[in-house]
Amino acid sequence: MGPAGFPAAAARPEFGSALFGLLSDPTPLPGIGSPRAAQEFITSVTGRSAEDVLAANTAPRFRHSTYGQPRQQHSVA
Repeated sequence: MGPAGFPAAAARPEFGSALFGLLSDPTPLPGIGSPRAAQEFITSVTGRSAEDVLAANTAPRFRHSTYGQPRQQHSVA
């Protein structure tokens, strides 16, 4: 689903329900393998453009976790 899924779920309850249903089913998501496909899915569920749904996100400072990614080394001069 990519980075758009959870912010869209936060902005539109009907998409949150659809996303929960997808995540509850352990089968792969056929046809949602790209960011474009994810945007089309958001639009088909909500009836609004994915851009509008994501713009209405109530968490504008949302950042994905960096857990497990290498930490950057900073030096103090």
